Amino acid sequence: MRAYNMEVKWCDERYVPGTVDEHLQVSAISSSSQLLSCASFLGMGEIATTKSFEWVCSMPKMVRALCVILRLSDDLSESYEV
Repeated sequence: MRAYNMEVKWCDERYVPGTVDEHLQVSAISSSSQLLSCASFLGMGEIATTKSFEWVCSMPKMVRALCVILRLSDDLSESYEV
Protein backbone atom coordinates (compact mmCIF):
# COMPACT_ATOMS: atom_id res chain seq x y z
CA MET A 1 0.00 0.00 0.00
CA ARG A 2 2.90 2.35 0.70
CA ALA A 3 4.12 1.96 -2.87
CA TYR A 4 0.66 2.67 -4.28
CA ASN A 5 0.32 5.70 -2.03
CA MET A 6 3.70 7.00 -3.19
CA GLU A 7 2.64 6.64 -6.84
CA VAL A 8 -0.60 8.51 -6.10
CA LYS A 9 1.35 11.25 -4.34
CA TRP A 10 3.70 11.54 -7.32
CA CYS A 11 0.72 11.78 -9.65
CA ASP A 12 -1.09 14.38 -7.54
CA GLU A 13 2.06 16.50 -7.27
CA ARG A 14 2.93 15.92 -10.94
CA TYR A 15 6.29 14.64 -9.75
CA VAL A 16 8.49 12.78 -12.22
CA PRO A 17 11.18 10.62 -10.62
CA GLY A 18 14.67 11.86 -11.46
CA THR A 19 16.06 8.43 -12.31
CA VAL A 20 14.81 5.05 -13.44
CA ASP A 21 16.12 3.58 -10.18
CA GLU A 22 14.00 5.99 -8.15
CA HIS A 23 10.96 5.03 -10.22
CA LEU A 24 11.63 1.29 -9.88
CA GLN A 25 12.15 1.44 -6.12
CA VAL A 26 8.46 2.22 -5.83
CA SER A 27 6.86 0.86 -8.99
CA ALA A 28 8.50 -2.58 -8.91
CA ILE A 29 6.86 -3.17 -5.54
CA SER A 30 3.45 -1.88 -6.60
CA SER A 31 3.40 -4.16 -9.65
CA SER A 32 2.39 -7.06 -7.35
CA SER A 33 4.88 -9.41 -8.99
CA GLN A 34 6.22 -10.39 -5.58
CA LEU A 35 2.70 -11.36 -4.55
CA LEU A 36 2.25 -13.43 -7.71
CA SER A 37 5.57 -15.17 -7.02
CA CYS A 38 4.31 -16.04 -3.57
CA ALA A 39 0.97 -17.23 -4.91
CA SER A 40 2.70 -19.52 -7.42
CA PHE A 41 4.02 -21.58 -4.51
CA LEU A 42 0.47 -22.38 -3.43
CA GLY A 43 -0.03 -24.69 -6.40
CA MET A 44 3.08 -26.69 -5.53
CA GLY A 45 1.44 -28.52 -2.65
CA GLU A 46 3.73 -29.93 0.01
CA ILE A 47 6.87 -28.97 -1.93
CA ALA A 48 6.34 -25.35 -0.92
CA THR A 49 7.38 -24.91 2.69
CA THR A 50 7.24 -21.98 5.06
CA LYS A 51 10.86 -21.31 4.11
CA SER A 52 9.78 -20.89 0.48
CA PHE A 53 7.31 -18.17 1.40
CA GLU A 54 9.81 -16.48 3.69
CA TRP A 55 12.35 -16.51 0.85
CA VAL A 56 9.96 -14.78 -1.57
CA CYS A 57 8.95 -12.24 1.08
CA SER A 58 12.59 -11.35 1.73
CA MET A 59 12.73 -9.95 -1.84
CA PRO A 60 15.89 -11.74 -3.03
CA LYS A 61 17.65 -10.53 -6.18
CA MET A 62 15.81 -13.03 -8.38
CA VAL A 63 12.37 -11.87 -7.22
CA ARG A 64 13.43 -8.21 -7.44
CA ALA A 65 14.62 -8.79 -11.03
CA LEU A 66 11.28 -10.42 -11.88
CA CYS A 67 9.43 -7.42 -10.42
CA VAL A 68 11.56 -4.98 -12.43
CA ILE A 69 11.20 -6.92 -15.70
CA LEU A 70 7.44 -7.26 -15.37
CA ARG A 71 6.97 -3.62 -14.36
CA LEU A 72 9.06 -2.34 -17.27
CA SER A 73 7.18 -4.65 -19.65
CA ASP A 74 3.92 -3.24 -18.36
CA ASP A 75 5.16 0.35 -18.67
CA LEU A 76 6.33 -0.25 -22.23
CA SER A 77 3.08 -1.90 -23.30
CA GLU A 78 1.08 1.04 -21.93
CA SER A 79 3.18 3.55 -23.86
CA TYR A 80 2.33 1.82 -27.15
CA GLU A 81 -1.42 1.94 -26.50
CA VAL A 82 -1.57 5.73 -26.72
